[in-house]
Amino acid sequence: MSIRKSIENRISKGEYYLIIAVGDSITWGLNHCSEEETYCAELARLFAKSLPEANVVRYDGIVKEERRPLYGYSEPKTVQSGSKGTLTLVKCGVGGDTVQRAINRFDDYAGEFINGEKPDLFLLMFGINDALANDPDKYVSPERFYNNYAVLCDMLKNSNRNAEIVLMTPSYNDEGKGTQSCLDPYCEKVIELARKNGFQYIDMHKLWMEHLIVGSENYGQRDWLSGAEGDLCHFSDKGAADAAKFIFSELDK
Repeated sequence: MSIRKSIENRISKGEYYLIIAVGDSITWGLNHCSEEETYCAELARLFAKSLPEANVVRYDGIVKEERRPLYGYSEPKTVQSGSKGTLTLVKCGVGGDTVQRAINRFDDYAGEFINGEKPDLFLLMFGINDALANDPDKYVSPERFYNNYAVLCDMLKNSNRNAEIVLMTPSYNDEGKGTQSCLDPYCEKVIELARKNGFQYIDMHKLWMEHLIVGSENYGQRDWLSGAEGDLCHFSDKGAADAAKFIFSELDK
């Protein structure tokens, strides 16, 4: 059964379903698009459209300082008022995060959420900062990345035994001058880890590489990147919306 079908079944019974999206600044999204334009916000709206009777609620993690734990969470934002079941989506991204930093702030997103619900699904996307060879404070080899990620997944499995885990490959962080990506070895490790654990994975990197036109504007990604000079990775509102549509479709597999 697909994850989306499982969610539909739970909601049809009037139950709760909690999704927590954990990642770095790509998940956080701010400074490159508004709170309502992140891929998490768009994903919540897509779920609302597919579940017209559901109550759909969103929480956004509050980031006061990059590379530090969350300051807290926003008040609940009602995406859709419904009478049958509640789907909650929580955005838990912190700029500059690596897998190791996500481990260090594990209490941000593990265990019970602030409303007492327990997570049903973790969407994880890491790798861009881990692969930054020019930043020794973040960089790790693909092998170390894999080992750290395996530790994080084991921690999640042990603390949230009934939750599903979906691993997303890191999206894009290249200059767009060729089709070979600095992220390729890290994406391979994400897929290897997912297969070893029986997790679903969503190949975000493949999506972005298929959108690439070598030598075109915004580092080959045109309307999918924020457009800021020197910004190789952060989504525009269009990039976030299309990423959310892809995630949503993949969760139906």
